[in-house]
Amino acid sequence: MIRPTPIRTAGTSIFFDGAKSGKLMLQHCLKCHQFNLTGYQFCPNCFNPTEWITSEGLGRISTFSIVTETSHLGFEELLPYVVAEVTLHEGPTLSLRVVGCNPESVAIGQQVQMGFLNEGASEATPIWNVI
Repeated sequence: MIRPTPIRTAGTSIFFDGAKSGKLMLQHCLKCHQFNLTGYQFCPNCFNPTEWITSEGLGRISTFSIVTETSHLGFEELLPYVVAEVTLHEGPTLSLRVVGCNPESVAIGQQVQMGFLNEGASEATPIWNVI
């Protein structure tokens, strides 16, 4: 069964173009210097223009869940798996699947780096790798 893939929009095109190249793209406000991932061309903090920059994709797990059941057949082969909310070093948070480790070994505060899977889907899927 095929898993759902992310949906590209006008606001997320630069993010997904970066993902295809293995890069995490973040929006950076030209005035207040806050980082975000809203997909809007204006900062949600001060409403000034933003630019897209490449992030190292490093962060720490702030919370997580071990998923042991799913209602989507495309995710059954992954069970059990971890979904973690990670605070990037630049500030934004992202909740994504953690790969490459035993679910029982994941811990709050653990450092992770963003990676991208291209499982034959139209868009690369962002994931977290434990460092």
